[in-house]
Amino acid sequence: MKILSALIVSVIFSGITHGQNFLWAKSMGGVNDDFGYSITVDVNGNIFTTGRFEATADFDPGPGTFTLSSGGGADVFVSKLDPNGNFLWAKSFGSPIGDDEGRCIVTDLSGNCYLTGLFCWTVDFDPSPNTFTLASAGVFDAFVVKLDANGGFVWANKIGGKQWDNGNSIVLDSFGNSYSTGYFRDTVDFDPGINTFTLCSGSNGSHAFINKLDVNGNFVWVKQIGGSTNSSAEGISMALDVSGNIYTTGDFSGTVDFDPSPNTFTLMAGYSTFASKLDLNGNFIWAKQFTSYGASSIRTESIGNVYITRSSGDMVIYKLDSNGNTVWTKTIGGPDMEKVRSSVVDNLGNIYIIGDFNGTVDFDPGPNTYTLTTIGSFDIFIIKLDGNGNLIGVIQLGGPWQDFGYGIACDGAGDICSTGFFSETADFDPSSGVFNLTSSPSGWHDVFVHKMGKIVGLNEYEFENVFELFPNPTSGRVRCLFSNNITCDYKVTDVTGKLLKEGSLNGYLNEINLSGLSKGLYFVTISDKGHSQTKRIVLE
Repeated sequence: MKILSALIVSVIFSGITHGQNFLWAKSMGGVNDDFGYSITVDVNGNIFTTGRFEATADFDPGPGTFTLSSGGGADVFVSKLDPNGNFLWAKSFGSPIGDDEGRCIVTDLSGNCYLTGLFCWTVDFDPSPNTFTLASAGVFDAFVVKLDANGGFVWANKIGGKQWDNGNSIVLDSFGNSYSTGYFRDTVDFDPGINTFTLCSGSNGSHAFINKLDVNGNFVWVKQIGGSTNSSAEGISMALDVSGNIYTTGDFSGTVDFDPSPNTFTLMAGYSTFASKLDLNGNFIWAKQFTSYGASSIRTESIGNVYITRSSGDMVIYKLDSNGNTVWTKTIGGPDMEKVRSSVVDNLGNIYIIGDFNGTVDFDPGPNTYTLTTIGSFDIFIIKLDGNGNLIGVIQLGGPWQDFGYGIACDGAGDICSTGFFSETADFDPSSGVFNLTSSPSGWHDVFVHKMGKIVGLNEYEFENVFELFPNPTSGRVRCLFSNNITCDYKVTDVTGKLLKEGSLNGYLNEINLSGLSKGLYFVTISDKGHSQTKRIVLE
């Protein structure tokens, strides 16, 4: 008992963090507008960001400098920071004319990053002294690029024809296959190899595409969502579930067929958001439409439910089950303007949503109110809802000018990373403290990267019991020690958030058996009375 008591005392005095737990904020930019659009976190907690920059920009947010220069208009950038926000590397590519953008970035289990976006003219996609050049067939083409963990070039492909084509979102499965979506017009060859696989949208409008490449960038298949003359469809965001099913959301108008097979499943709208589900081979399962447009994100949780966000006027969040049935719908808004940009679901099924707003907005979708008012013309918000759509918390970031939140990601420990862009001076500490970043020069936008702990409930603390896991690393059996006698639930998830084990714990000291799992990094989450804590555990 002396050993147990000593361990308990040690745990108690280690403390826990309450509130929003601001960790750090960094800025990157230069003399013109620089925008961060998408962010992701790899298995080691490193943070990747993509977007666009103009002229010359410094991508080292520390005391050092690392400058990149665009070739013409705006170029694509990819930045990698360590978990503490220290600079690791940055890469860029772009054309000598026009604006090129990175729209979405993801990482695999080896730390390779994949991104999609759009480019024009001729671009060298190899950021090293070597070259790998692709030329757009029309005004703009979509691209998919793979870089290794050190920013080295692996491969690049383009999607495009004689018109304007765009890549908006990309996701990966457990085998390293990539799935991307966006839109295309006219006739496009989707096979980047020596063979051809063409799709045609017709003379008017655009079609959404869902394109699959293998780990080496070879063409596997492509599916289209589209209709006849005077109709259009665009894929905005994608997600996969644990079974490899493919979910896409976007906007469409007119009469559109959502079944890519010879069969048909048509929906009709003046202009509306859609959600569709295909199986891992691209076969149609279901599609549905919503009452308005402005799709921004689609995400899945471990038990198969789906979250969709959109904003046209007010923000709307939908939760569907795996069959496409509506579980609930929540609306957030005010008399002015609010825009949801992206979302992420943590390993407990809570959803974080990022965007920007103007004026005064009630962020509580329930019968209560929780209003925030912008300091400047636009401020950034991050809101957290539980699995039932109830408000857990919301934070506001910004200053007296224009600040926009675009990308959000969650690491395995539950910390939240976000990106976007800000102007002049903005406060990135959501608590009563102040942590200002200043863009350079004033009047232009710089990229921000922001990291904080999980948002906990309004006017409540996170967890009344402190716990430790030992031994760590472990060979299979790990003990869980609490500071108080407790009855609670636990979940074990991998680095992708996949649920592997769950159960209940009772008393001061419990054992969790990780035998049967592969060696690697895992996360143990303890939940009690609506509160939770997550800790890392390494299985050797």
